[in-house]
Amino acid sequence: MSEIVLSSSPPTPEAIEAAWRRVQLARHPERPRTLDLVPLIFDDFEELQGDRAFRDDPAIVGGPALLEGRAVMVIGHQKGKDTESKIIGEGGSGGALAIGVGDEVLALENATYSVISPEGCAAILWRAPEAAPTAAAAMRMTAADQLELGVIDGVIDEPGDGAHSDHAATAIAVKQAIMAAFGRITRLETEALLTTRYARLRGIGLIRETEMGGGELPGEPSLRRRIGRLLHLPGIPRRPRWSEIWPSGEDADSNEEGA
Repeated sequence: MSEIVLSSSPPTPEAIEAAWRRVQLARHPERPRTLDLVPLIFDDFEELQGDRAFRDDPAIVGGPALLEGRAVMVIGHQKGKDTESKIIGEGGSGGALAIGVGDEVLALENATYSVISPEGCAAILWRAPEAAPTAAAAMRMTAADQLELGVIDGVIDEPGDGAHSDHAATAIAVKQAIMAAFGRITRLETEALLTTRYARLRGIGLIRETEMGGGELPGEPSLRRRIGRLLHLPGIPRRPRWSEIWPSGEDADSNEEGA
């Protein structure tokens, strides 16, 4: 079971810079998209259109193909290349996470994986979209962080300065990673495959918290303590709010005035 350790300490400047650099690389205008990589990885890809109920969604592409002679179904997120189409394809949403459910989840080195964009997170927590770099580090949304947290199962190295610098080399790396994953998965019987998949998904999200000032990691809180926090029972300290840990500029100014 993966374990997520939450700390009330804000990210260091180095962590913020590193995380934001990954976000910028993930958003590079020349970064390959699904339809850029598909012809370099698969044969005989036939894109399917529409869902027979509403319309075709250009943000998601999919269809049958061959991978080294093996019949597969390819589904991918087709991020836009201009301002208008990026409104539908940024990728920081529940829909983007939904297609990441599988027996193995792999991420490119400079990919980000999150339920919300750094700007959206910063706007909600601090009412300050310009704090997006801090949010990117706090959310631990980079591939390296996601691997450490157990959300993904592997990281695929990118060529040169990033995937945008060499689409062909990126496709080779992705194809090799997919073939290796197939080799591991196809050795399992169906029952074992389903059991392993279930255990993988249920194992994400065991959380421990550090104290406000750092220090030793506490043990897993008792059921009484967890319920007490939710119901604000006497004698059970409540969990600090985000605004108390990292106050927005407006809150910080009021605190100074009150002091």
